[in-house]
Amino acid sequence: MGGNETFLAKADQSVADFTSNGGKVPDEKLQKFILTAIKESDTLKLFRHQTFKGTQFEIPQIGLDGRVLRPGGERVVLSEAHRVTPTIRKATLVPVSVRAEYNISYEALEDQIEQGTFLSTMEAEIPKAITRDLTELVLMGDTAGSGDSTMKLLDGVFKQITTRTVDFNGDRFGKGGAEAMFRKMPSQKRNKSKLIYLVSSNSELDYMFSVANRQTAEGDRMLASGQESPKWNGVRIVQDPNIYENLEGSTDRTVAALLDPQSVWMGWKREMTLDTIQDKREGTYTIVARMRVDVKVQNEAECVKGTDILAA
Repeated sequence: MGGNETFLAKADQSVADFTSNGGKVPDEKLQKFILTAIKESDTLKLFRHQTFKGTQFEIPQIGLDGRVLRPGGERVVLSEAHRVTPTIRKATLVPVSVRAEYNISYEALEDQIEQGTFLSTMEAEIPKAITRDLTELVLMGDTAGSGDSTMKLLDGVFKQITTRTVDFNGDRFGKGGAEAMFRKMPSQKRNKSKLIYLVSSNSELDYMFSVANRQTAEGDRMLASGQESPKWNGVRIVQDPNIYENLEGSTDRTVAALLDPQSVWMGWKREMTLDTIQDKREGTYTIVARMRVDVKVQNEAECVKGTDILAA
């Protein structure tokens, strides 16, 4: 067996040792993969996550809408009209199949095999590859859009928010737009400690500079520190580089969302497989990870989407 075949065989054996049942990743190692992938994204770690074994998972929510308290007193019995009936809502996670690929050259693979670092590198790098593509899909997926086949697998967070929208008419994301979105939010849901503005990278810059331009102590501090999460009226502004900035048929338009990130659920089916592909002509070794995931915005009517935002 030649040199290439030797370390390729060792790499295949490492993958086989990590998996079971023909490439299926055991539950305990899958959980580690998922946690690592979530931690790699500042956005995904804000959402709720659910693993399940079946073909779908129902997310129930019991709500008590309207007035609950009524005048009381000794021997007071509320009439039927004053008794609150819970409203039962549910969203269903139906996972779709996605994949991530990790390519490594024969030279780099040989070095890692000799140093005994191949398995640890695989465990670290594959979740990064998954996160990179998965965050884009979860946020910007559109089954009816013009994107590639991966982005048509499911409707992402922004596509699902349709009830409450604010048209920026080509303005940048700033104090005025943030206020307009906040006013669009149902007053009962304006819990500023729970809400976030989810924006693109340039929109975060636009907001920071709009505050800094006031030439106040707060503006100076924001420019100097580049603080991680600027705020509008106590609501954090969270940027994600996967939010597109070429929407609305142009090269400089983006979207934003005002929501409680805990209303976004990601579903992970407890099934993941790892396969390997060898390209001897190009001298590359590829690990292919296949998973099933979905995302649902629970009660999207309690979220607000900003559209036609200038992001040049």
